[in-house]
Amino acid sequence: EEIEERLGINLEREQLEYIFNKNKRILFTSPRRYGKDTMAAVRAIVNSLATPNRRTAILAYGQVAVRQVLELLEYVSGPLMYNKRVCHPSRITFDNGSEILVFNGKEIEQMIGHRVDEVIIQEAFMYNSSTLDVIINLSFASIIHSDDYSISLIGTPNPISSSVLHNLSTSRVWSTTIVKANEML
Repeated sequence: EEIEERLGINLEREQLEYIFNKNKRILFTSPRRYGKDTMAAVRAIVNSLATPNRRTAILAYGQVAVRQVLELLEYVSGPLMYNKRVCHPSRITFDNGSEILVFNGKEIEQMIGHRVDEVIIQEAFMYNSSTLDVIINLSFASIIHSDDYSISLIGTPNPISSSVLHNLSTSRVWSTTIVKANEML
């Protein structure tokens, strides 16, 4: 409730479940205009503030999306935390040593060599199946060092992604599937 008060928004149960989920692999699907980007920003910031020296990578779908994510992170972190520093156009650093890095998912090679504790892949179902496989594999390579890792796929399914979504949601690898009630799958 404190987060909702500070942001001036009301979050639904599924949104809160995603934000505070402790599972290592999370698949979140919902309809358009459900607040997925806001949830990702809030999750990244909450985890960054709760765990010193945590590094979170957000993969946005395209350069325009990178700018939008950075603006959203600044908007969300303002009411949640006042001692942030923007030290690079694609990085927000907090006083506790935590960082949020924002990458263009269309240029996934930018992420190679970065060690992070959490990866949030936004608009995951916009990618074709083979590209999403590469993104997931590179994400796992970036978080392999961390015992406290987390990887999230967030998106609105579309007809092209239905087989990818089905494979992910029935896979034992993805321990949690959160779906907007009565809307998807």
